[in-house]
Amino acid sequence: MVDRPSTNGTKTDSVALRSGAQRMVLALGRMAPLRLTKSQWGTVARLKTSGGTWSTYLSDIRRAGYLDETATGFTLTDAGFDYLGGHPEPLTPRELQDHYRAVLRRGAATMLDALINAYPDSLSREELGAAADIATTGGTFSTYLSDLTRNGLARKTDSGLVATDILMNGAELEHAP
Repeated sequence: MVDRPSTNGTKTDSVALRSGAQRMVLALGRMAPLRLTKSQWGTVARLKTSGGTWSTYLSDIRRAGYLDETATGFTLTDAGFDYLGGHPEPLTPRELQDHYRAVLRRGAATMLDALINAYPDSLSREELGAAADIATTGGTFSTYLSDLTRNGLARKTDSGLVATDILMNGAELEHAP
């Protein structure tokens, strides 16, 4: 349990978060100062964002006062960082890449690796499909590509698809002077 400061600076009731909610708070902390979309947050926290479990954890985090939520995404409040004991080290590019490799479907992870290997160059759909050994004409390729773009790991360019800067530079880039 963590004592939560009240608005007047004195301590109030203790807040105990379930392990899934703790994982959600830590995920936001490690990605700070970036704001994550709901989909990105769920992927980084390794939780499905649909259903009652996510909603329950989200309510707990909001009620505790740990969530800074805007139209552009989610991050932690100062109270959220206090809950973590301060600002955790941001995910390095390697940690972020390894994390996504572990949580994405195998085909999407293979496509991710192809984009990482080509960075900063883009790959056409056909080049990406060939590198991942996935036919670009089927729904599977589109599903995997959607996984990558929805999570901010790949973006479309005039010449094809490219790994995003956050994937290649990690959240730590944002902490650079």
